[in-house]
Amino acid sequence: MEKSIALARRIVPLAVCLILFVLFFKSGPDYFSERWFKEIWNFGHIIFFALFTAILLRKTPLLISLDVLWQISIVMGIALILGISIELAQNTIGRSLDKADIFRNLIGAWTGFFFFSPEKLKLRNLTIRSGQVLGVALITLQIIAYSFVLIDDYRIHRDTPLLAGFEHKAELKRWSGIAKYSLSSEQKISGNSSMKIKLGTEKYSNTSLNAFIRDWSKFKSLSASFYNPQSEPLEITIKITDIVHNRGKQAYHNRFNREIELKPGWNLIGIDTVDIKNAPKNRAMKMTHISKVTFFSSNLESPKIVFVDNVKLQ
Repeated sequence: MEKSIALARRIVPLAVCLILFVLFFKSGPDYFSERWFKEIWNFGHIIFFALFTAILLRKTPLLISLDVLWQISIVMGIALILGISIELAQNTIGRSLDKADIFRNLIGAWTGFFFFSPEKLKLRNLTIRSGQVLGVALITLQIIAYSFVLIDDYRIHRDTPLLAGFEHKAELKRWSGIAKYSLSSEQKISGNSSMKIKLGTEKYSNTSLNAFIRDWSKFKSLSASFYNPQSEPLEITIKITDIVHNRGKQAYHNRFNREIELKPGWNLIGIDTVDIKNAPKNRAMKMTHISKVTFFSSNLESPKIVFVDNVKLQ
């Protein structure tokens, strides 16, 4: 029995490391995956490098023979170099490069040394406890960040059919894009604020809503209120895509695009979901898996401002 337990202690960490290493390249979330899935998957980096560090310091005689400070420096250096290599390799196979993963790798290596490596016993007890406290603190920060995502996902489902009301700063984390955007109380159709978008002169100056309820199949329309503070009309395009488009070649004819002219002042824009569904040329939009809503301008001669509020389904 004791031999079986001892064998399991040797084999299980190696097996888990091997599985996690393969999953870095063969599975996992991509840019368009749900935020909660991305965040929980990120813990795999910490687990892998914690186990990898513990194995190195048990199975590498040359490393074991070194001074403990050299051991820490080397395992942290290995985690940094290997982590960067993994991110660069992932970037070549369609996975998005995430600099934060490199930091998580270092957390894993640090935790692996101070919790699972017998080499830590060469240090003073106070140093060991300090290293362990720092490791726990860093992992706790990762857990807190994950909890914020879960809380915001709860708000998304609670507020549906409202997709964006811009009443708290956390909403801005649901958006991305080249254009600069911020909460503003200058103009609003309801509530206390709207989102102010500073459109640039790039070929495509955009801002995209990435986190929202994906299933639009039971709704009849999408609406949004835009405020144009300029004295002349402003042309923008609304682009809506589903998961099929985003994980494919992202062709123009395989998504919904509508150019709209915003007159000075408030403009209420409505789009029938039937039009969204029928927009792709050779298929129907997957209305249960809508993945992104984008507002963008094209080749503006000078920067422009636009406010958006009350993006909602009906």
